[in-house]
Amino acid sequence: MATKILWATATTARLYPRRAFKAEKFVPQISGLGSCRRVGRLHQSRLQIHIALGSAAAHACRPIRCSSERLPPKKPAVRHSGTHSYLHPGMLVRSQPGATSQKTEPAADTNVPTFTPQAAAGTYRLRFVISVSAASAATLGWTATWTDSNGNAQTPTNLSLVQSGTAAPALTFTTSAAGNYYGDATIDVNNARENIVMKLTFSGTSFTAKVSATVERLQ
Repeated sequence: MATKILWATATTARLYPRRAFKAEKFVPQISGLGSCRRVGRLHQSRLQIHIALGSAAAHACRPIRCSSERLPPKKPAVRHSGTHSYLHPGMLVRSQPGATSQKTEPAADTNVPTFTPQAAAGTYRLRFVISVSAASAATLGWTATWTDSNGNAQTPTNLSLVQSGTAAPALTFTTSAAGNYYGDATIDVNNARENIVMKLTFSGTSFTAKVSATVERLQ
């Protein structure tokens, strides 16, 4: 490769006056090409022809990268809305500050979390967890209130609840033992920014539990 470089420089010197061509600008680029073992012979001979014609200035401005070098992966674009954003398979999920984690509850609670949605129609997922540590004839459940996509206020007495190890869901469960219960609902809202309020319902003797609740905007 070194012999070819000298030949190309010498040929160029014969074709052009000394002040029209500066060989030192081309040599570093040719050296970079020689160090890349994976560059084909066609590329090398093509570069020599450009040097002989005095047009290698175009190549001197281009960095040469070996084909074996890995480029860093591109980071996926994430749109931000509200407090946090993250990617979810098939859709963009935006987490919102409407969340309560492991709140100790000994009685009914009409305000587990209260969340004010954006001033835009959207779909939200509500999740509710009741982890009972002790109970005596306690009837437990959960519900929520919101304004739907048609502008109608929704105030169900209870929403569907599932107990771990129990096949069928129910609106409430009566228990005198420890246990875990889960609720999940997807709702549509309009653009009026009416609060979404999640509630723990209780009737009976007594209980102690930890309650978690989240509101997530799906779209």
